[in-house]
Amino acid sequence: MSTIIDLVILFTNFFYIGAFSFGGGNAMIPFIEDVVRSNGWMTSGQFADMIAISQITPGPIAINMATYVGFNVAGPIGSVVATLAVSCPAFILILIIMRFILEKFNNSFYVKAVFIGLRPAVVGLIAVAVLNVATIALYNKEIYNQTSSVVQSINYLGVFITIASFIAMYKWRIHPIKCILVAGIFGALFMN
Repeated sequence: MSTIIDLVILFTNFFYIGAFSFGGGNAMIPFIEDVVRSNGWMTSGQFADMIAISQITPGPIAINMATYVGFNVAGPIGSVVATLAVSCPAFILILIIMRFILEKFNNSFYVKAVFIGLRPAVVGLIAVAVLNVATIALYNKEIYNQTSSVVQSINYLGVFITIASFIAMYKWRIHPIKCILVAGIFGALFMN
């Protein structure tokens, strides 16, 4: 049974993530990972699984991840609290923009300049998320700790699936859902 304190912590953390993450759901992944780790809500493996599930389920990844974390921490009510919290800042901001500064917002040199500065930061946030997930998906730290062998700790099937998926989507424009389904089948058939 969740406590009021758990729900307040969930709301506060996800409201903060929603308020200070720019660039969409993928840019929020490092923030969510930090919150999850600092509160001890999930292991690295569970976090990687959550990202995968959040990517393949319908809806924005940030909402899916907030819902998943909220459920993991405090059940169905936690899902509702975390989802509302991550959504509230954007909703409030859009209301303010629509009501007061829409015309000036569209034509403001300073606003355009801020967004030009934010774009590279968003790329950096997404790159951090990619590196963190790649480390979890393609490298087994436990095997390395046991053997001290980088060669044995690499998930070669994972590397193959990553490269094949990238080529399929980038070069041949194969739909991501098809890549996810094929990758899932490969994982089920060939992973030990």
